[in-house]
Amino acid sequence: MPVEPVQLLCRFINRAERWRRVRSYPEMDRRGDGPVAAVSLHFPAEIPAAQGRKIAFFSDAHYRGSSRDHLKAAELVRLITAFAPDYLISGGDLTAYACDLDRQRELLNALRDTPAPVRLAIPGNWECGKRWLPIGYWRALYREYGFIWLENEWFDDGILTFYGASDVSSGHLPPLHWPHTSRQRILLAHNPDTVIALDSPRKPRAPIPLALCGHTHGGQIRLPIFGGVAAASRYGRRFDYGLFVRSGTGDRMFISSGLSQLSFPWRVGCRPEVLLITLGAGPTDSRLKKL
Repeated sequence: MPVEPVQLLCRFINRAERWRRVRSYPEMDRRGDGPVAAVSLHFPAEIPAAQGRKIAFFSDAHYRGSSRDHLKAAELVRLITAFAPDYLISGGDLTAYACDLDRQRELLNALRDTPAPVRLAIPGNWECGKRWLPIGYWRALYREYGFIWLENEWFDDGILTFYGASDVSSGHLPPLHWPHTSRQRILLAHNPDTVIALDSPRKPRAPIPLALCGHTHGGQIRLPIFGGVAAASRYGRRFDYGLFVRSGTGDRMFISSGLSQLSFPWRVGCRPEVLLITLGAGPTDSRLKKL
């Protein structure tokens, strides 16, 4: 049964306090001068069959077709092609404004030839918040370019199970449960607040070995020591960027800085990025390297 919208509008401080940041920008090796950085992550596989599987995740493109967007798109395609992922994931907020809707095909068409056999997409707050635009519009648009739309839905290929959650702003988040426990489980949630909201107050919710999020743009302006100046979250700057671990369960959540600078016309100390994730054997390598 869906969680009531009034519950989703609350701040779950007690749930948020269970998560602690273990890596952020000051602890990362940032290299390269391209318009998009590649963050290389290594996580342990839950099952042997998942070892070696590769995932590319990008979010918050807010694509408008500007010259800067074209440069980012070209670099995004180059990085994904070089990585050759098994799964390519769009993490929501594909467009910037309603007048830019007809430009989204440019970005999706550029991604069409990247070597990713499986392509998944989830809604962001932009897609969920525009009530005048049927959500089916996005499902059909992504399908045209080989993406499978997940909104409170699963994708399972016998090795990995992805759960794509609706955005917390939709007011509709069914309790999280996995159809299979013998798979590598990955939660896709545009907003990290969604991950917090899925933490049931009445019973232990299903484990989240890895959650991939965006939305905050990494704070977009990050100062030394202080970190992000602000973040679009009910919890302020607490969940702006980085790798987080949940106490008691060891669940992991990575919040990406995304691609766009829509909130402000610039970024300071917070580069646009794509996540390149490799599942392997052994403990988590939580060192994040900008390539």
